Amino acid sequence: MEVIIRDVAERDQAAARAVQDAAFALVRTVYRPCPKAVAAPTGKNYVRHRLVAVFCEEVVGTVGYEVQVDRLHVIGLAVHPKYHRCGIGRQLMDHLAEFARGQGLRSLSLYTVEETGNVPIFLRLSFAVVSRNPAEDLESVMGNELMEAFMMRAL
Repeated sequence: MEVIIRDVAERDQAAARAVQDAAFALVRTVYRPCPKAVAAPTGKNYVRHRLVAVFCEEVVGTVGYEVQVDRLHVIGLAVHPKYHRCGIGRQLMDHLAEFARGQGLRSLSLYTVEETGNVPIFLRLSFAVVSRNPAEDLESVMGNELMEAFMMRAL
């Protein structure tokens, strides 16, 4: 599948948001941001830079990132559900890894909520769990405690 990965352009904003909404619809059945996190969008999930994955002139994936000292922190990897298991997420992560290497960075990092089932996906993308902590800026839809995994991928 030939995918073009590039910086998000103004013309991509609506399509990138639609991909995010479709991709995160399933996880929103597990958790949602706490009101305080929504009111102050400058925490660990604030996106400074964004890429899009384009297939046949359609935005099919997106990911945010920021450089943090010696690593590139990944924020909000989203692939449209109709393109799941097509390698889009892997291509986005590999693109970020190549970019990070070019910047002299040593790793990629991210947070993911364990209850979504995403930890095994990131393990297949060469990430390892570094730590686990109760999620602070998220609340469970079912009222149970959520665990957030901090994961890293060495470059």
